[in-house]
Amino acid sequence: MLIDLIYRKLKADITLLGQESSSSAARYELRTSTKNSPLHLTIPSMPLYSTLDSASSTTNSPAYVTAPNEFEGTFSLSTTNAVTQVNGLNREDPTRNHRRESWNFEKLGKGITKGDRRWSGSGKHASGNLSISSTNAVVELIL
Repeated sequence: MLIDLIYRKLKADITLLGQESSSSAARYELRTSTKNSPLHLTIPSMPLYSTLDSASSTTNSPAYVTAPNEFEGTFSLSTTNAVTQVNGLNREDPTRNHRRESWNFEKLGKGITKGDRRWSGSGKHASGNLSISSTNAVVELIL
């Protein structure tokens, strides 16, 4: 899915639907971008064991992305002349199997953050990726 706006605020809630099976996991590609306007993307949910590859970008405005509880994989945030932020919500295991959430990140300078998020104890991990970027404004990921 591609959403591309120019000079318009982008605010979207996108729920990814599909079969929840570890043997036939779905792969979702999502691209959102705007220019000179804020970007707010929320992905409330996606099927268990599926993979999400998402790239969100804007210029001269903040970018905020909320990842679904089911997301596992890497993430990267970048901006210029501002900061990147990663915040967690301490969510429950989406499988209800009492797995523990683990996320790590490293700031590689003022405007770059890279990290990953996993659910421990399952042995199977999706290899998704979230990329969020802007210029001259804050970039925030909520896990």
